[in-house]
Amino acid sequence: MTINLLHFRSLLIAGTMTCVVSAGSVEKPFEVGTWANFCKGAVSHTFDDNTSNQLSKGVPLFNEKGFHMTIFTSQAFKPDWDGLKAAFAKGHEIGSHSVGHNENATDFAASQKAIQDKIPGELCISYAYPYCQYPSGASNVYVASRGCEGYPVSKTPDFNNIKAQITGTTQYSGVNDIQGMNKMVDAAIQENGWSVYLHHGVEGDYQFAATSLNLLSQNLDYIAKNRDKVWCETFGNVARYIKERDAVTVKKKASDDKSITVEITDNLDNKIFNYPLSIRLPVENTWDKPSVTVKQAGKDVQDTIVSVDGKEYLMFQAVPDGGDVVITFGATTSVKNSVSFNGNAAPITRLRSSLVINRQQFSNNISVTLFNLDGKTIVCYKLKNDESTVDLNGITFSGSTFIANVSDGVTTSSLLVHR
Repeated sequence: MTINLLHFRSLLIAGTMTCVVSAGSVEKPFEVGTWANFCKGAVSHTFDDNTSNQLSKGVPLFNEKGFHMTIFTSQAFKPDWDGLKAAFAKGHEIGSHSVGHNENATDFAASQKAIQDKIPGELCISYAYPYCQYPSGASNVYVASRGCEGYPVSKTPDFNNIKAQITGTTQYSGVNDIQGMNKMVDAAIQENGWSVYLHHGVEGDYQFAATSLNLLSQNLDYIAKNRDKVWCETFGNVARYIKERDAVTVKKKASDDKSITVEITDNLDNKIFNYPLSIRLPVENTWDKPSVTVKQAGKDVQDTIVSVDGKEYLMFQAVPDGGDVVITFGATTSVKNSVSFNGNAAPITRLRSSLVINRQQFSNNISVTLFNLDGKTIVCYKLKNDESTVDLNGITFSGSTFIANVSDGVTTSSLLVHR
C-alpha cells in the first residue's frame, strides 16, 4: 500500500509467522489480521504540546522514513495551523490535547471542533489527556484516548485510557536510549500488542523532555527493518483498525470457477470507520496466480500473494461496508501491487517486469531504492526528468520479495513486490 495516501497508510509485508484475530463472524477460509498486513504487533509515535520542532524536524524525518506520527494539539500552546495542515496532508494525524491543557480538562467536544474547523478533512478521532489525568467523558467524543503508564497494550485495549510510554526523558519512568525505544517494538511483537510512544519536544524543544532526532531516526530504522513483524501507524488509524477488526463480518456471497464475491460489513459509523482491514485466504491449486485480481466496488484494491509456513495466501486490503469484494483468477492482468483508495492514480505500479512511477505525485528529483526485507539496499536509481519506469530485469538477489521505495525528498511511497 502506498504510504503517502490520505487515511490509508501501510506498507504491505507478510512475515513467516503471523497473527490472526479469532472472530466468529469471519467465515472460513477467510482470515482477518490482528494487525494490518498480518503483523505480530503495532506501534504508534505520538507527540504532545505543539512544540515547534515537531513540525520543523519531526515531520520531515517521518516523511523521509515513510511513517506517520500523531500530533496531539492543544489550543493553549498557539498551534501553527498552517504547519499542522501541511503535516495532515502528508498523512500525519492531528489529535486533540484539550483546549486549555488543564488537569482534568473536559472540553472534549470544543477541542475536537476547533481542530476540525482549522484542518478540513481531519475528523479528530483521538485524544491525549493533559498531565495523564483521566476524567470521564472522552469516550463520548473520541474513538480512542491516550494516557500514560507503560506498554504494550493488548490487542483490544481500554479505548478510554490507552497506555503509552513516555520517551525522551528519564523523568516519570521514561526512556531516552535506543535500547529502550527498540524494546517497545520487540514487546509489541512478542506480546501481540500495541506499543504507543509518548513524546513531547523534538531535539531542543524541551530541556527536560525532548527526543533527539538521532534517537527517533534509529528507532524508525529498527521498525523498518522489522516491517514483516510490526505495523507502524498513527494512533487513530490503529484504534480504528482494532474496532473494525473486532466488529467485522466476512463471508462468501457467491462463487464460480472464475471468481469469488465476498461481503465485508460491520455495524460501525462508516464516516469514521473506513480504514482497510487486512484479509487473506488460501490460494487454490486451480487458480492462475499471475492473473489474480481483487476489486472492491469495482475498483482495484491492494493485493499480493504471500507464502506463510510453506502455504500460499492471497492477501488483500478491504474497507468494511465499502462494497462487495470480487476476486477473479482468470487470464486477465497480473497481481496488483499498488493502488490508491481515494480515487487517485497510485504513485507506484508494478507492470510485468517494470516499476511505473506516477511522476505527477513527485517532483523531478526522484530516487528509487530497492531493498530486501532485512532492510539491506539492493540497488538505488536516480530517475532523469523524462524517466518514469525502472526495469526489474537483471536485478539479482536472494529471496522472492523486495521493497521498492520512491522519494523526491518530501513525498515518499513504498511498495512490496513479489516475483
